[in-house]
Amino acid sequence: MAIQLSDRDMMIFKLIEEHQVLLEKHIAWFISCDDKPVLIRDRLRKLFYLDYLLCERHGGKLPWWTTPTKPLVYMLSPMTRELLTAQSTDIDLGNCDSQRHLLEVANLRMLFLVDQKDGLISNVAWTTTKTTPGTTAVDAKISFNRNGVEHRIGIINQPKAD
Repeated sequence: MAIQLSDRDMMIFKLIEEHQVLLEKHIAWFISCDDKPVLIRDRLRKLFYLDYLLCERHGGKLPWWTTPTKPLVYMLSPMTRELLTAQSTDIDLGNCDSQRHLLEVANLRMLFLVDQKDGLISNVAWTTTKTTPGTTAVDAKISFNRNGVEHRIGIINQPKAD
């Protein structure tokens, strides 16, 4: 069954390419244009069934995940990587520790968007950076305004970093 890919589908693909793995909740927050999450479960399932996305249950425990079932992790399929001319990654995306690391960075992005929606901060600009496994580097760069002051921070999500 063929479908026509929409601009929204391409946005989903680009976001997953940027973060490498995402949860449905992250995608909903990232693509919402009107500052509230949107329902995208049906579209994600359709993209999965048509081999545009890979989907699996996260194999470990995410301390911030509060539902009893393990979350579904979405990744780009090889077909979609080719469609986007996306670079391959050196990270084992099937490894639950690698997924946890990437999902934690995405979760922080979502929390910044929640704070923006709640009016605590404004003008959030997020840049995810690609890191090499086993190295300590900045995982994301963020700028935002709070109380009229611009802040720029870098996130290093590396438990072994000094």
